[in-house]
Amino acid sequence: MNHRLVAFALIIGASVTFVASADTIYVASARDNLLRLTVADDGTDSLETFRVGDLIPSLHKDAQRGVAYAVGRTMNADGSYPLYRIDNAARGLPSLVPYSSLSQPFTATVRDGDSIFAFGRDENLWTIDVSDPNHPTETLVGSTGLESNSSALSGAAFDPTDETLYAASGVFDTLYSVDPTTSSTSKIGGFGIQAGTIGMDFFESELFLMVQNDSTLRAEIGILDPLDGSYSVRFDLGERSPERPTPTGLLIMASGPCGFASVCDGIDIAPTGAPDCKVDLQDLAMLLANFGLGEGATFDDGDIQPSGGDGDVDLLDLALMLSVFGTDCN
Repeated sequence: MNHRLVAFALIIGASVTFVASADTIYVASARDNLLRLTVADDGTDSLETFRVGDLIPSLHKDAQRGVAYAVGRTMNADGSYPLYRIDNAARGLPSLVPYSSLSQPFTATVRDGDSIFAFGRDENLWTIDVSDPNHPTETLVGSTGLESNSSALSGAAFDPTDETLYAASGVFDTLYSVDPTTSSTSKIGGFGIQAGTIGMDFFESELFLMVQNDSTLRAEIGILDPLDGSYSVRFDLGERSPERPTPTGLLIMASGPCGFASVCDGIDIAPTGAPDCKVDLQDLAMLLANFGLGEGATFDDGDIQPSGGDGDVDLLDLALMLSVFGTDCN
């Protein structure tokens, strides 16, 4: 299965060759830098650095659509904090596009469909319903019971196969499991290293951890054992430098037909079976022709909202398409 592997990690200018068929690696930093390392199948690589205009405390993904999101740290005029969609993530100039708003700059976020599990600086667990991004609904689940330490829980991952929610602390160098309905937190085990700042993600049955290894001052991507929390290095990315701030998020994803995190993926429905990576009149005409269709409507009919579809073509689908109408992802 030849996936395009996309990871968010701290990259330190060194050449990196992956054994897997990896194409793109991304980084979010504690500053407003977004780094993109593109690794071709032949092992050649290139590193790009982008300024995106806001600090990024955490990242998460909509795996069904292949869309990446970033939490912003710059407060909006109404006191909320921005939730951005990251456009042009794999190629071209990445940009942060306002998508929704949050009550705080959550330090660890992970998405399951239209729900986000989010950990705050007070170590509370929240759920955020973004089925209507213009009116997100935040619900406090409860305290994790961990010591409040300004961002102790800075990594989160979700295993959809058994619905396990994981959280990780770079302060305590520990992996936890969290009950998403009660916020009850159980210690799995320590990493065995001084992790410093971290990011975490679940991809193809493995739990990945990105660390700034304070023991070696090197940036690494490794694997966590979900049974005991132990860490083993998978990729050594080189020494940390002042020009490359500490990491805050990790994402690993398979690319969609229009490239990783393309806004067109999940919305471009025409031509049927052969999307052209544009959201244009062909797509709108297809959706409108099937508008009102229920009882088993599919993506090809225009059932694009919420993620994974709900079996009908309605105003939610039309609103989503119109929000990005005219976008050319080529």
